[in-house]
Amino acid sequence: MKRVSITSIRPLRVTLVIVALLLWLGSLYQVQGAPPEPQPTPSLTPEPPIDIRTKLIPYQTSKLTPFQFDDRQLWESPLVAEAPEAPINAFDQQTFNPSADAVVLQGYPTLNFGSTIDMWVGYDDGLIPNGMIARSLIKFDLTSLPLNQTISRATLRVYLISSRDFPNTNRTITAYRITSSWLESSITWNSAPGYGSAYGSESIRNDDFAWHEVDVTSLVAAWYSGTYPNYGIMLRGPEISGFDSSWRGFSTREGPFIPQLVVEYQSPSIKTFLPIILKVPATPPPHDFKPEDGHWTGTTSRSQPMSFNVSSGGANWNTFHLRTTYQVGSCNGTTEITLSGPGVIANNQFSGSGSFLSFTGQFNSPTTASGSYSFLNHPGCGGFSQSGTWTANVP
Repeated sequence: MKRVSITSIRPLRVTLVIVALLLWLGSLYQVQGAPPEPQPTPSLTPEPPIDIRTKLIPYQTSKLTPFQFDDRQLWESPLVAEAPEAPINAFDQQTFNPSADAVVLQGYPTLNFGSTIDMWVGYDDGLIPNGMIARSLIKFDLTSLPLNQTISRATLRVYLISSRDFPNTNRTITAYRITSSWLESSITWNSAPGYGSAYGSESIRNDDFAWHEVDVTSLVAAWYSGTYPNYGIMLRGPEISGFDSSWRGFSTREGPFIPQLVVEYQSPSIKTFLPIILKVPATPPPHDFKPEDGHWTGTTSRSQPMSFNVSSGGANWNTFHLRTTYQVGSCNGTTEITLSGPGVIANNQFSGSGSFLSFTGQFNSPTTASGSYSFLNHPGCGGFSQSGTWTANVP
């Protein structure tokens, strides 16, 4: 037998010990490898918008058919992909789609319906629990309207896609001004804003699945002028419970028929002056108007009334004769003052002079009037002045 030298075994033993030691250390401190290749994150397809009734299925507490006790039915429109364009009119116009829309249900006061394809208006007692009062809210961003325009017409257009009502029944839907801000993603019945004045309305039959228009011209004009802030429009229907309750369902911006606000406007009119051709009548013959004589008396110390008929019956006059008799102290006589026309004495200031008397005055009305006048006697009558009251007595 061949003997193995101890000196040849020792290096081998040392090598084995080193290998064992390395393996033991590797188990304690694992060596990190290269990072794995990143895997693409699978894209999540958003759930398609659903209608209100589908959204509320988990909340229903009964399987009973809610429509079995009367003739009311659920009416639904066949949904299509696109909505027709708004009508084109002569004025400049813009068609706006909603920046937000939602419905709030009194019977589900903490639920948000900002993403449903329909919005109800009226009163629901078909769900269990009932939806109760249903109100719809729509908001439009109108900041792209040009400045310094006149709003000619504004029309809210909504498309009926469902209803719950008796056959062949019309209900009136009315637009109201919303009075405070709201968010589509969080609005509920409990947090819904208030509403102000009513504007246009429309009567809609239960199965009239088409566009319906509500005139909101005065509301949009008030937004445009800054009279009211633009918080949107609230639609309300008959909010009556019981046997006659009903609702109308309109498409939202998540639905197939996106609501529209069609705003027509025009620049303020610029007045142009066109030549006007007038037929000039033949020059009328001179017409002298001589009213009945009046009489005025007075002294240097006090005033006396002076009566005069000053109406020409509405006829134009070329010359107006103002004739009066007077007596002031020892000076008396008759004087006639001639006024140049044409015209009719009515609310006009005038003045005149006769041979011995001059005056200034003003009529206060075209018919019967009284006023204070100043009369001045000429030197031939003593040169004194006299103030008097001249009363016009017009028959």
